[in-house]
Amino acid sequence: MASFPKDIQSAGIGAGKMRNALFTYFFLFLTSGQVECRVVHVSAGPLVRVEGQTATLSCSVSEYEGPREQDFEWKVLRGDQWLQVVSTFDLNYADRSLQDRMDSGDIIMERRGPASVVLQIHGLTPGDGTTYLCSTPSTDSVIKGNYEAEVKLTVIQDSLKVAPSVPPAVIPEGGPLELYCNASRDVSEQGYTHLSITWSVGRGAGPEDVMSFGPDGGVTVGVNYTQRYSAAGLRLDLQGGGVYGLVLTEVLPDDGGVYTCTAREWSREVGGAWQQILQRSAEIGEVKVTPTAQSLTVSVEDDDITLSMDDTLNLTCSVAIDYQRSLGLEVTWLVSPASGGGSAEPQVLARMTRDGVVKGVDSPVGFARVEAGSFRLLVQGVVQSDSGLYSCRVRAWIRRSGGEWYQAAQNTSDPVQVLVTMKEPDFKVMLLDGVTPQFSGDPTELECRVTGVSGLGAGRLGVSWLYAAATPGDVISAGSGSVVASLDGRGNLRAGDGYGERVGNGLLVLSRSEPDVFRLRLLRTQDSDMGAYSCAVTAWSPAQNGGWEKGKEVHSEPLNVFWTPK
Repeated sequence: MASFPKDIQSAGIGAGKMRNALFTYFFLFLTSGQVECRVVHVSAGPLVRVEGQTATLSCSVSEYEGPREQDFEWKVLRGDQWLQVVSTFDLNYADRSLQDRMDSGDIIMERRGPASVVLQIHGLTPGDGTTYLCSTPSTDSVIKGNYEAEVKLTVIQDSLKVAPSVPPAVIPEGGPLELYCNASRDVSEQGYTHLSITWSVGRGAGPEDVMSFGPDGGVTVGVNYTQRYSAAGLRLDLQGGGVYGLVLTEVLPDDGGVYTCTAREWSREVGGAWQQILQRSAEIGEVKVTPTAQSLTVSVEDDDITLSMDDTLNLTCSVAIDYQRSLGLEVTWLVSPASGGGSAEPQVLARMTRDGVVKGVDSPVGFARVEAGSFRLLVQGVVQSDSGLYSCRVRAWIRRSGGEWYQAAQNTSDPVQVLVTMKEPDFKVMLLDGVTPQFSGDPTELECRVTGVSGLGAGRLGVSWLYAAATPGDVISAGSGSVVASLDGRGNLRAGDGYGERVGNGLLVLSRSEPDVFRLRLLRTQDSDMGAYSCAVTAWSPAQNGGWEKGKEVHSEPLNVFWTPK
């Protein structure tokens, strides 16, 4: 059925004339089957807006005849009276009660096209919550369609409150960040509106949305946070009572910035579309993230160390770092030769993975975690080749929520110099005559016996036999004379000057019958062999280059060997 303008309905027409008019309209309606009818559209209502905000009511007309540009009039229902608000063709159209708001610009109408306008009401008051009527004067050759449409506007109180909880000012990398925001509104409004919460962060280049919740109960994540959300590194914490939380399970250095919580109030329009009607933001606070690399310190709790052979090397690596609970520490002991001791490139002595598994360790090296942040290295029975510069390297790993690890920091302690020295071995030497010649050509055998040996460790003993020309009654001091022959720590035989041929012919023999007993045997003693004999025992120790170093030497007292020549 066609709708007739209210000015026609209320123009005071007589009953007879009204019946004639109605008949005429009805006849035109029946005979206009192929003629399109004018349609006036307004914003689909009812609309809900907030006190103090702006309401925008649209109105358009289509399927009309006449000029392309159409005129519009707005009226508002107050009580049971329709008050004129604004018209496109009558500047004095407004009711006197609305004139001040029209003059101040609180109420304006803007043309958005030849056949559309919007009515904007700024600074909404509770009294603005009513029904609005948009009408279009006819430019059609015949009356057809609808010439007016109504929309209901509800104005609710501005009761939206946003109160954030202040987060910690500084958070270590890998630690959790929890940002809570309390958003509430008057209970009476909850039937009209819904809330959404958005967390954003500013880092100087403008705010970036991290995550939003609502108004339809869904979660929207910022483009730079989708992967973390999928891996549960970013999640929503709904605690109820209007408390909304954002949780970053492991913060990264880039997560620092000024965080803001924004609450938006929404009205669901006809057709299901969401219309934002109010927004309120509150700064949560600035968060600084301490990079793990900045807080990681590594030290070896010892000064330079001097040890003797066979001692135990005991070093402790101390690790200090913020929020160690979320980290995996990979600890490696490195050793490099002291200055002048070969390649300076550190070598891996032992390594503990971030899972606590010790690798690359063979006896006598021990490596263990003593307590949180404390790792001990033990090397038992050190030798001189264990001398060098020892350092502790720590790599800090952080595990993301998705399970993958990333290296956050690495630091190496200052080196500690370890010097392993030979203990001064202690022993005594005694020379005994085993076989004494009676005549020239008889064999001679001397025995050099070592007693009271201590501090030799991995070292070995060698011997040198000495001869000094003498006559009976001469007093010869220990260590005097020339070398007859010698055995070094590895058992190598070396003949002294003038004795090479006899050694080569087997007429002069050096032997070791026990580790601490050496013998010199002359198979055919000559008259020139008469004199004073002594032995010198030398301690040999392993060298870093794999050889042997000559150490302490102890001489026996001389022993005279004489007989009566034929």
